[in-house]
Amino acid sequence: MEDNPFTTLLETMRGEAKGQIPTAYRLGKVVNANPLKVSASGILLSGDDLLINAGIGERTEALAMSELSGVLTGTLHGDSVNLAIADGNLSAAARVETSLVEGDTVLLISLEDNQKFIVLCKVVSL
Repeated sequence: MEDNPFTTLLETMRGEAKGQIPTAYRLGKVVNANPLKVSASGILLSGDDLLINAGIGERTEALAMSELSGVLTGTLHGDSVNLAIADGNLSAAARVETSLVEGDTVLLISLEDNQKFIVLCKVVSL
């Protein structure tokens, strides 16, 4: 029994198309944490090549409390933390470093024909 020529043509076209469709998601390896450099698909990405999820990047976290009373005691460590107390209000801000370290695996999504990538998250194996 002979193969249907249309089925063979369709399978050939699907095979060719798979190689031409860009992969939107890919894995990368952190080469340097600060400044961030990621290796993905044999390309070193850094600077303007990358956008990063704010939850894993370096950032400032803020905390505020109001209508406090009583005596406040405590110890403040480090030079990357600001603490202010005034009129029963407490506010603090701390610089939080990136949670990525060299060797981490990250999930990337490509933008602009693979010219820019978003670092979505850190991924680990179970």
